Amino acid sequence: MDALILSLGTGGGHNAAGRAIQEALEERGHRAVFLNPYELLGGESSKKIDNIYIKLVQRLPWLFGAIYQLGNLYRHLPWHSPVFLCNRKMAPVLKEYLDKNHCDVIISTHIFSGEIIATMHELGLKLPGTVFVATDYTCVPFSEETFCDSLVIASGLLAEEYVSHGIEGERIIPAGIPVSSQFREGPSKQVAKAMAGLDPEKSYILLAGGSMGAGGLIKTVGLLLKWCRGRDYIPVVVSGNNKRLQKKLSRRFSGRIILIGYTDRLHIYLRACDAYITKPGGLSSTEAAVIGIPIIHMNRIPGCETKNMRFFSELGMSISAKNTKGSLFSALDRAVSSEGALKMRLLQKKYINPDAAGDIALICEGLAAKERCRRTALAESESGMEVVNA
Repeated sequence: MDALILSLGTGGGHNAAGRAIQEALEERGHRAVFLNPYELLGGESSKKIDNIYIKLVQRLPWLFGAIYQLGNLYRHLPWHSPVFLCNRKMAPVLKEYLDKNHCDVIISTHIFSGEIIATMHELGLKLPGTVFVATDYTCVPFSEETFCDSLVIASGLLAEEYVSHGIEGERIIPAGIPVSSQFREGPSKQVAKAMAGLDPEKSYILLAGGSMGAGGLIKTVGLLLKWCRGRDYIPVVVSGNNKRLQKKLSRRFSGRIILIGYTDRLHIYLRACDAYITKPGGLSSTEAAVIGIPIIHMNRIPGCETKNMRFFSELGMSISAKNTKGSLFSALDRAVSSEGALKMRLLQKKYINPDAAGDIALICEGLAAKERCRRTALAESESGMEVVNA
C-alpha cells in the first residue's frame, strides 16, 4: 500500500502525529510518504506559514485565542470559511503531485491539508481513500469542512460534539490521537535516568512548554524552584525551539535547573521524572498519558488547548493549575503523592488508546482495499467496453 501523509509544522503535534502514523504503516510493510503540501509550491512558502503561527503563539497568544473564537463564530455562517478559500489554490498543485505519484490513501493531520482535500472533492477531482486525524480533544473550527472518508477523533466522548457541527456519525472513528511506539514501550525509570544523564538517586519534575517553548515558562520555573526547596526534587526544563527563551532561562536559573533545548528524547525524560508540567497540547498530553506520568496542565494557549485541559482534568487524567504559588504548589503536592499519582495513571490508561497509530493504519488498509476494488472494477468495465466496441 502507498500512503501519503499531509501535515504542517504549525506546532510540533501535527507532524508528530503524522510521523507516528508513518511509523505504524511502515511497521506493517507499507510505503508512507510524509509531505508538507506547501513545499510543492517551492520557495519558502511552507516555512513562512509555519513561522507565522509559531511567532503568533509565542508572542501574542491572546491574539491566537481571539482568532480561534472568531473561527468558532464564523463556522455557523452558511458559506465556506476563509481557511477553505485560502487553500483552494493548492488543489491543482496537489492533483499534479498525485498524477505523478501513485497513492492508495491520503491521511491529513492538519486542518489546512484537510481543507485542500475538501477543495479537491468539491472540484470533482479524483482521489483515493482519505482520512482526517484530529490532534486535539475538541472539534476545532472548520473540521466539518474537511470532507473525508474517515474522520479519526481523539475520544468517543467527543463524538456528539462533532455530530453537532454537521459531521456524519458514520464517518467518525474514535481511534484516538496517534503517538510513536517509543511512548508505548520504553525503559524503566532508573534506566531512563541513566539514559538522560540524570542521577539515579535523585527525583525530578519535568517542565516543558511544547516544541515551540510557548507559555509563561520563566515564572513557572521560579515557582517550581520555590516548591523544590526542602523537597528532594530537581527541575528539568525543556525550552523547545525557542532559543530566546532558552537564553533567558540559562541566565536567570543557571546551576539551579537542568535546562534542555529542543529534544527528540522527550519520552526518555518523561519516563525518568515523577511529574510533568506542560501546556495542554493535544499530542503532548496524549504522549504523557500513554507513558503514564502525573500531568499538571498550565500556561495554555487560548483556544483548543483550553478544551484539551478541560477534557483531561474533568476525567482525572491531569490537574489544571494557574501560574500562581498556591495553585501550582497544591497541584504538585497532589501529583507526587502516591495516591494521586496512581489514580491519575489508572484514569489515563482507561481513557487513552496507546496504539491509535496502529488502529489508524488498519483504517487506511481498509480504505486502500476499497480503492483497489474500485480500480479493478473500473478496469474490467473499460475492458468490457472495448470488447463490445470491437
